[in-house]
Parts: sequence; C-alpha cells; structure tokens
Amino acid sequence: MEQLLTLYSEVQSTDVRWLWYPFIAIGKITLLQGDPGDGKSTMMMNLIAELSTGGKTPDGCKVGVPQKGDLSVLRR
Repeated sequence: MEQLLTLYSEVQSTDVRWLWYPFIAIGKITLLQGDPGDGKSTMMMNLIAELSTGGKTPDGCKVGVPQKGDLSVLRR
C-alpha cells in the first residue's frame, strides 16, 4: 500500500537553488501577489521573456539559456 503521509521527522532537508535570489527558487512554487493594476502580469511576462532568451533578471544578474521544458506559466 502506498504511503499517503510523511512524518516531518522523516523529511530530509535540501539546499535551495535560486533562479533569482531571494525571490524565485528553482523547482518551487512562486506566488506573485498585489493589487489589480500593479503590473504583476507585465512584470512576469517581461521576466519570462528575458529568461527564455538567456537574458537578465530585473536586478541585472545574467542567467543561462534554459533547456526545453524549463519554463512553465500557470495563470488564473
């Protein structure tokens, strides 16, 4: 039978890898919140455009060119 729950005492910690420190971790869920009209969608689409072409984060840090399947966007 498949185990549905894991005891916290059995969880192993791992180092976090960052795409844009300390805002977006690699392989983790990132939430972007703010009031309507604050530019959340515009900021994320600009960031995705930069990252998908090997550009820079908003603070000027260069990122490598992503591999196929590295970027996912879920929008409600």
